[in-house]
Amino acid sequence: MQPGYLQQKRICINGWALTANARICFLAPSQFVRQKFVENGWSPGKIDVLPHFQRLADPQSFKADAPILYFGRLSPEKGVADLLHAMQRLPNLRLQIAGDGPERLKLDALAEKLGLQNVKFLGHLTGGDLNHAIASSCFSVLPSRAYETFGKSILESYAHARAVVASDLGSRRELIRHGETGMLFPVGDIERLAHAISVLADCPEQAEEMGAAGRELVRAHYTPDQHYATLMKLYERLGETSHAKLFRAVPASEKPGPVSGQGFSRANNAHSSKQPERASPGEKSAPSLEARKLKVAFIGGRGVISKYSGIETYFEEAGPRLASLGYEVTVYCRSYFTPALETYQGMRLVRLPTLRSKHFETAIHTLLSSLHALFHDCDVIHYHALGPALFSFLPRLVGKKTVVTVQGLDLQRKKWGKFASAVLRGGERAAIGFPNATIVVSRVLHQYFHEHFGAQTFYVPNGTTIRKRREASHILKYSLQPHTYALFLGRFSPEKNCHLLIEAYERIDTPVKLVLAGGSSYTGRYIRELRAHASDKVIFLDWVAGNELDELITNAMLFVLPSALEGLSLALLDAMGAGLCSLVSDIPENRELVDGVGFTFQPGNLNDLERMLRLLICSPALRRTAAKQAQARIREHYLWPQIASQVDSIYREMMAPRYFTVAPAPSPLLESDQDKSAA
Repeated sequence: MQPGYLQQKRICINGWALTANARICFLAPSQFVRQKFVENGWSPGKIDVLPHFQRLADPQSFKADAPILYFGRLSPEKGVADLLHAMQRLPNLRLQIAGDGPERLKLDALAEKLGLQNVKFLGHLTGGDLNHAIASSCFSVLPSRAYETFGKSILESYAHARAVVASDLGSRRELIRHGETGMLFPVGDIERLAHAISVLADCPEQAEEMGAAGRELVRAHYTPDQHYATLMKLYERLGETSHAKLFRAVPASEKPGPVSGQGFSRANNAHSSKQPERASPGEKSAPSLEARKLKVAFIGGRGVISKYSGIETYFEEAGPRLASLGYEVTVYCRSYFTPALETYQGMRLVRLPTLRSKHFETAIHTLLSSLHALFHDCDVIHYHALGPALFSFLPRLVGKKTVVTVQGLDLQRKKWGKFASAVLRGGERAAIGFPNATIVVSRVLHQYFHEHFGAQTFYVPNGTTIRKRREASHILKYSLQPHTYALFLGRFSPEKNCHLLIEAYERIDTPVKLVLAGGSSYTGRYIRELRAHASDKVIFLDWVAGNELDELITNAMLFVLPSALEGLSLALLDAMGAGLCSLVSDIPENRELVDGVGFTFQPGNLNDLERMLRLLICSPALRRTAAKQAQARIREHYLWPQIASQVDSIYREMMAPRYFTVAPAPSPLLESDQDKSAA
């Protein structure tokens, strides 16, 4: 894919730029393909993902001694030569190769040169013959060295309840859940390929379970009916688009630039199709951003110094980095939570009182903070969470800009009663109706607000840091040794399912300890029930932070997050950044982070959680591989400097709005013709 083919085009007539506003949507078969287009300048708001579908096959009995199978084209980019070299290391296993192509003769010669008696070429198979070959295999191997836009062969294997071993490239990790439906290995790494094959071959029960999980994945997400329903929703959405003029005129002097995908997380949605609004009547025009520092206030959390939840962590991590970018950052804190300091890490602190109450604490403090901000010098008031979003209209009454960040769908938490739930439901509408811009921390939330409210939000995920292992000192006082304990970090509240984790762990006879570090969220009875299980093997700690947190997390052997509800878990991000293998409940928000680099279990399923705990406790090689891949993903997409840069971009566009449009690129022929005529 040549970047030159994907550049933004404009039509200029008499000093005006005409930008298309037609109902146009491009479909990509995977998030990977969508990402590549966005990286090359296409508007993310115009690209939807519609995966291919797959019909389920009639299940066939699994035979542990069946051969493994490669099926597909025999060409250099498919990596079949790597597979043959791997099979040389596995003389006791049988491989069947179904396919044909330009490399067939070379591969025959290579198999003969390597003395492979365990490899059989079946030739090109289609229809029933191919289905029989898949059903008669133990699992499939797809070692491609080139990007796959989707990987239909993976779904075909899953349809027959056969696991897949594949190279970790392109769209593969969207379909293969490492350790659950198959195994991923680094592209071109023959040793790791051979190891992945041997792991499944030596554990046929595991291969069978992975195949069954793959079949369930197809049934849940990739059937023809689901494909059709998604396509119909897309048509309906396009049909409901306003019948406005096909083109709208924008002064060319505004110089709309290309949509940038750089610096934005994997969905690259910070420049989504929703742009920050222009000033409404009565709002002040934005002064030059170069003339003075932009002043931003954070409202909605408890404060700083003590990290209680994701919001407080966001304040402490994003705030100082925005300050380093030249912002004047004010954090509104609750008096009981934050020490009496005027500044902290380059941020100004404003401490205000509130009523310590489950239902009114946040509302009272947010109201007081909003009123204070009304009459002080702030350009942007940034609210965090759904409850505080209800107050985000107040600063706009006096001409200030507001932003709301949605960290999760709080009304789904079990602790809320009917009244609080109704307020939070109103907060959802307020989060997209009141502020100038709405930010969400996960793709799941981005999709939720789009489907339920027709709203386009900015996707900016939470972040973390890369942690290096610290020598054990603090943890020794809890009788903990490095790499001998599984760890949970977070609030002890019912939706976190700590009780499920404890029950599953108590079923396992293991020297590995379970450590739960966190605190209350107005769920005292629940915490008392949890702490009744405390023992020398189930250890409860209060909130930890700073060096003690770094030490606790970097010396764990496994991180476990069994929650039923998340936004985008900062604890999980921290664990991945620390190079920990993670086992999480298979909910969309968790899967968004760990797909291909971690492990999941069925939400709320005690037996499945126990099974995965047993597997990972006894599989250090699996843990090491997943941990390394998880940290690499964090380094690429979820570091706090990247997140602060994305928020900076939204602030600046909101204060000085621009319109971004992307027209379909011309064909390569037309572009080359233009280049020739220009020459």
